[in-house]
Amino acid sequence: KTDGIRGLSPPHLRCPITKDNFINPYITKYGYTYEMESIKSYAARTGKDYITQRPLNPEEMYPNRIAKAFLDAIQKRVGESQAPHGYRISYQGITRGGDPLPSELDEEE
Repeated sequence: KTDGIRGLSPPHLRCPITKDNFINPYITKYGYTYEMESIKSYAARTGKDYITQRPLNPEEMYPNRIAKAFLDAIQKRVGESQAPHGYRISYQGITRGGDPLPSELDEEE
């Protein structure tokens, strides 16, 4: 999935696994933050933390409430009133009618 503004959002607001903007950030016991589904799936599959490659099981990660509050504050501050007519801006991406817009700025994978 693409978030539509991947090239415009700073790396610290994106999951290192998916490269998409955080929606439900989780932090591991090693202090790295990932999108919840991505890190839980990765840890269940490999038994490791994605960045450190140290042992990690799904019970050793927790919601990153500070990151989530920060993202929610961005969403509130940006708001829909600053988006072009018919669009919505959020930390989840730029959408028109609920579908992510393709972006020429997406990094090649």
